[in-house]
Amino acid sequence: MSFLDGLAAGRLEEEVLLPEDRQELARSLEYYLDLGLRPKRFRLGTVYFDRPAEAAWLNIRLFGAPGVAEGELYLAASGGRWYVSDIQTGFALLAEPYVGRTEKYIPSAYGWRLQ
Repeated sequence: MSFLDGLAAGRLEEEVLLPEDRQELARSLEYYLDLGLRPKRFRLGTVYFDRPAEAAWLNIRLFGAPGVAEGELYLAASGGRWYVSDIQTGFALLAEPYVGRTEKYIPSAYGWRLQ
């Protein structure tokens, strides 16, 4: 995904941002990039589509050095293309040491479930 690959490289691929929200989202993301808070790699979850298929969202996990941030990436269709419309994650956590959980992880669309 060029958007997350760009963030990992320390640059913002503005053409993949939803045109009507581009300026605001770019300003927010550039703040974190300027602080050096960028993922080294990432993992994507299942994409869920709204009906009709004009919007979608997926869980993401960003791996920094040394931290990890979890969140959601939102997509929107406009003019026959898909764009990033929002990203909700704690970029500041990418700079915090990651403490792994000891509970058994069971994947869920709603996050962590314990068994």
